[in-house]
Amino acid sequence: MTEPRAPAAAGPERGPAGPARGVFSNAGLNLAASLLPLPLALVTVPAVIRGFGIERYGVLATAGVVLAYLALLDVGLGRASTRFLARLLDGHAATVAETFWTVAALAAAIGAAGGVAMLAVAGPLARHVLRIPPELAADAEAAFRALALAAPFVVLLPALLGALEARRRFDLVAAISVPTAALGLLAPLAVLPWTTRLLPVVLVIAAVQCAACAVTLAVCRRAVPQVRGPVRPRLDVVRALLGYGRWVAVSNVVGPLMVNADRLVIGAMLSVRAVGFYAAPYDLVTRLSLVPSSMMRALFPLFSADRSADVRDARRLAVDGARAIALVMGPLAALIVALAPDLLRLWLGAEFAARSHAVLQLLAIGVTVNAVAMVPFWLLQGIGRPDVCAKFHVLELVLYVPLLLVLLRWQGITGAAMAWTIRVTLDGALLLAATRRLVGAGEHVGPVRRLGAFGAVLVAALLAAWLVAESGAGSAPRVAGAALLAAATAVTGWLVVLRRDERTAVADAISARARRGSR
Repeated sequence: MTEPRAPAAAGPERGPAGPARGVFSNAGLNLAASLLPLPLALVTVPAVIRGFGIERYGVLATAGVVLAYLALLDVGLGRASTRFLARLLDGHAATVAETFWTVAALAAAIGAAGGVAMLAVAGPLARHVLRIPPELAADAEAAFRALALAAPFVVLLPALLGALEARRRFDLVAAISVPTAALGLLAPLAVLPWTTRLLPVVLVIAAVQCAACAVTLAVCRRAVPQVRGPVRPRLDVVRALLGYGRWVAVSNVVGPLMVNADRLVIGAMLSVRAVGFYAAPYDLVTRLSLVPSSMMRALFPLFSADRSADVRDARRLAVDGARAIALVMGPLAALIVALAPDLLRLWLGAEFAARSHAVLQLLAIGVTVNAVAMVPFWLLQGIGRPDVCAKFHVLELVLYVPLLLVLLRWQGITGAAMAWTIRVTLDGALLLAATRRLVGAGEHVGPVRRLGAFGAVLVAALLAAWLVAESGAGSAPRVAGAALLAAATAVTGWLVVLRRDERTAVADAISARARRGSR
């Protein structure tokens, strides 16, 4: 069976949730939903470290890696759900229902299989693979086994949310995602008054995921009327989904393996204590990825839907998205690199500042590169070429693992951050080259060149930020220097990346919104 497609409609096409001009509104919703739990994370992480201890926190961080990896063992169903339903929601209700319920059933089955696998590996992971203190090994094994209960739900939830994203109901996605993320962050603190064991924490997290799936299913049945009645899954729809999803699945398996391998290898080669010193700055700086991922989730239905399949539209959306991401991420990265020791000292104390500030600086650079690389990654998947991304990921894995081992032995957790940043830089270069070959720049050569010029400016700004951090000056001069550098980077980006007419249009839009807000 070929990909499900909506029948041709007479007259002008209209999407179910409005035209492309809603992209930035939807991206803003996604970003707000992603950022709202951040203040809670800033408060809960130090409290969890104090309450459970750095070793138990390291085990919890490792459990979080395993849980995130289980969520991505969905053979691409979350992405396939959004892509296929975005192409179908103007079509026949029966076809929409068949696709939705087939995705849901397949995701639940794959999640259950992942849970069974988790039961099998929990013991060896806790007692042999990771360097967990003997007195914590039994508790860690029980916690890893409890992850099996959460597995079906963490795989099912993205598939269900994909239907809402295809409908471009990002308001509903936010209404579900924010409480789910908040409750997950609060889970360790919820059990802390009674126990410091890890098993109850994981059980609470599993219950949160189960409740989120139940709520999302109910919301889908209201927001997407075509799926209200359950429909028996169809084998030919399974084949169509897997035909697209198998390459997404390769990226979903290999990509997170490279993203999370550093913490697993640190735990195996060094200690779970070292994982804690690495995981805290990692979790902080990778929150910056919420900015580009929010925009890409809003763009992906437009990359995928029939009405946006024209190469010119996809190219324009991608170039505009990359420019917006660079303008936001550049100044943020410069600020974090310059103030890394101060940020960690204020947040987690002097020991973290001494041992982890270089990790934070290197990862901030890598996250910025990776943010821009998200644009060609999502574009290639949207236009039906996930195979390109998957092949690159396999190549990178072969290169990344030995690089990680060498640099980890040489520089400890700082070497792990070096390896991660080198890997995402290679990934970005490969994806940009492939996109240029398959899609081209077309009439957008000028904006692409301006974006490249800003990239050169950003390299100089990050180097200057590192010099500020290592200058040995007091906190006040470093803060002043970092603020000045971030402001200069933002102004340079504004002048270099945007054309004059674009700057005028953006300024007018901001002014109009400010006037409406003041009424």
